[in-house]
Amino acid sequence: DRGWWVDRSFRKLDITGKILEGWNEIVISGHFHCSEKVYTLLKSQGVHEAELNRLKYDTELESIYLLGRFAVDFDGGLQPGERKAVFVRGPFRLSPTRPKAKLQNLVSDGFPFFAGRIALSKKVELPALKKNERLILSFERPDSIVTRVSVNGKPVKAFMWAPYRVDITDFAVCGENEIRIELVSSLRNLLGPHHNGAGELYAVSPWSFIDGSSWTDRYCFVRFGIKKDIVLALVGS
Repeated sequence: DRGWWVDRSFRKLDITGKILEGWNEIVISGHFHCSEKVYTLLKSQGVHEAELNRLKYDTELESIYLLGRFAVDFDGGLQPGERKAVFVRGPFRLSPTRPKAKLQNLVSDGFPFFAGRIALSKKVELPALKKNERLILSFERPDSIVTRVSVNGKPVKAFMWAPYRVDITDFAVCGENEIRIELVSSLRNLLGPHHNGAGELYAVSPWSFIDGSSWTDRYCFVRFGIKKDIVLALVGS
C-alpha cells in the first residue's frame, strides 16, 4: 500500500517494473458478497421502496486507475455534444508525453482522462517600454475550472470568471520573458459519467452512471484547454 490518491478509499499500489511494452493485463480478484439481509430484501415481493433505499452493498465493483507520466491516445476524432461535451470511441493506449500540445482541446492530444493542473509556457522577446506603455495579456474563456497566469516565475492572477484580461507590465522585463498559463481541471473527465448518451450533465446522481436507456459505448468527456490564441498587446502612447 502506497497511501491514497484523490480519496482516502482510493489506495495506491506500485507496479513499477511490472508493465511491459505492448499489451498488458491487470487482474483483480476477490470475494464478491453481500449480507443475507440484502439478498433477502432484493428477492422478496412487496418490499417498500423506503426499505430498498436503505440497502448498502457490502462489496461494489469500481473503476481502477493507472497513475503516471504518460499520454493516452485513441484512434478516430472527437464528436461534439451538448454543453462542451465530446464523445470518443476507444480503445485507448498509453504513449510517451509530448513536449508540445494542442491548446484548443487537450482531451484530443493525450489527456482525455486527466485530472489536475497542466502548465503551458512560452518564451517571448519584449522591447523596453516607454513611460506610458502597458502590456496587456488577454484570452477568451478557457475550458478549465481555474486559470492561473504567471510571468517570469511570479504569479500574476488567477481567473475563475471573465474578464480574462490582466496587466503584466510590472512583471515583464526588457528581453526574454517566460509567460506561463496554468489550467486546473475538475475530476469530471477522470470519474465520469463516461457512458451517458446525454453528454455533459448539469446534475449527476448514481443513476447517471448506470441508466441503460441513455447508455452509450462511446466515452464522454468535456473540453479542456484554451480555444483561441492568447494575445499580448502593447497599449498606451
